[in-house]
Amino acid sequence: MRTKTWVSMLALLLGHLVRAVEPPQIAYVSVDPATEKITVAWYKSPETNVNFLRLSIVTNDNGQTISGETIKDFTQNTDNEYSFSIDNVSSITSTQINKSYLFAIAASLGSSISPNYINGHSTIFTTVKFTTCPNKMSISWTKYKGYGATVAKYNIYDFNNGAPELVGSVAGDQSTFDYEVTEGNGESCYYVEAEMTDLKGIAHKSTSNKACAQVKLPVLPAYLVADYATVANDNQIDLSFSIDTSSDITHYILARSDKPKGPYLTVDSGDFKTVKTPQLTYSAKGDSIALKLNYYKIYAIGECGDTVLASNAASNIVLNIKESAKSNDLGWTGYYEWPGGVKVYEVYRSVDDGAFEDIHHEKLNDDSITYRDMIEQLAQDGQKVCYYVVAYPENPKNPNAKSTSNQRCVTRESRVFIPDAFNPSSPVAENRLFKPVVAFINLGKYEFKVFNRWNELVFHTQKTTEAWDGTYKSKMASEGTYIYYLKYENEKGTTVEKHGTFNLIFNE
Repeated sequence: MRTKTWVSMLALLLGHLVRAVEPPQIAYVSVDPATEKITVAWYKSPETNVNFLRLSIVTNDNGQTISGETIKDFTQNTDNEYSFSIDNVSSITSTQINKSYLFAIAASLGSSISPNYINGHSTIFTTVKFTTCPNKMSISWTKYKGYGATVAKYNIYDFNNGAPELVGSVAGDQSTFDYEVTEGNGESCYYVEAEMTDLKGIAHKSTSNKACAQVKLPVLPAYLVADYATVANDNQIDLSFSIDTSSDITHYILARSDKPKGPYLTVDSGDFKTVKTPQLTYSAKGDSIALKLNYYKIYAIGECGDTVLASNAASNIVLNIKESAKSNDLGWTGYYEWPGGVKVYEVYRSVDDGAFEDIHHEKLNDDSITYRDMIEQLAQDGQKVCYYVVAYPENPKNPNAKSTSNQRCVTRESRVFIPDAFNPSSPVAENRLFKPVVAFINLGKYEFKVFNRWNELVFHTQKTTEAWDGTYKSKMASEGTYIYYLKYENEKGTTVEKHGTFNLIFNE
């Protein structure tokens, strides 16, 4: 009888020692992204007489019985947290965190412990990938898993400049986030933070490992300047643009519009894909293209086909002329749009296909510019008058920058007036000489002669500026009637001959 009692008592004692003990409940598991140390925090087991706790990394979980490598044993049943490096875990063969790890805690009343963990919590494992077109960082992570834990949201942090910077948040059921990258090259790092509540309803935060990727963004141009649009001839406009050669961009598109603010459309064949020179030049060609106002821009195109920078506009100057009896009235479109504005406009004139001369320069900034050329003074000089205008910028990027307009020419009708008398002794100086008053004739085809009544040649010249002073053979000629002969070429190139008589008088 005594023996049976002892056996029963021993069985009860052994049963008490090996029964399953309610383990501590894990509050959270977190990774320090800077050091990759892992922290596990828990609440003590609610049971009394618990004197042995085992923190383990779970390496086998068949859904019923889970087991793993021991991280550390504890002999006190208290609320606690423990941090450790993965270097101390032999089952983690990597030198850095490369996946999500599951941790659990078991409890015992003695030195032996059951492998049936029911309180596992996992770390968050984050990976990142940089892609171009568009330039973005794709951030992915394993969701936080834990007995009794509820994740409200995930926060994504940029971890590149020492102090973490929040770049975005997603709901707790999400596990990806795309972040646009607009600047910086080299290694770029991020981590994820879960905002959660544990099984007691207490809020915690669990952070992931730091994940990095190499970022290579193109160096964008610091400037892109339209140097000029200058007229070569009525059918060609030459363009120049200054380009930042330190940029990685090599693809540019030339576009044109008939309005300064656009829309701008790509010019045929104006697509440059291998540019690496300080100046890009192009000749826009077309029938009478320089006689119509157009605006040109160049666009820098990134590797994704997007526009990364646009230049200022460059417009050709269009010159027009209105004729009046005494003047040629010039009007032209102002140059658009040098960054520093127009420094000066110069007006050039040519008479009868002679050399062009600068006849006017002034700083003007109106959209439409005018200049009046008084042509009465040109009446003795020729019949064909041509003009063009040149604009110069303030503080140009390209020292050769200037814009020349189209040329405009006018041909004035020839005018001839011959007096019917003159007086060599007149008190009025203009009346003492005799010559035709001519305007806009061919100076190289001019001839004037004077004959007396006996048909003797008393005066001859081929210069419009020379006149008969009334003398013949170094003596004053006799008063009376004389004959003139005039030959010249008019504005149409036709030779004209005129004959007539006039009177030489000495008394008015």
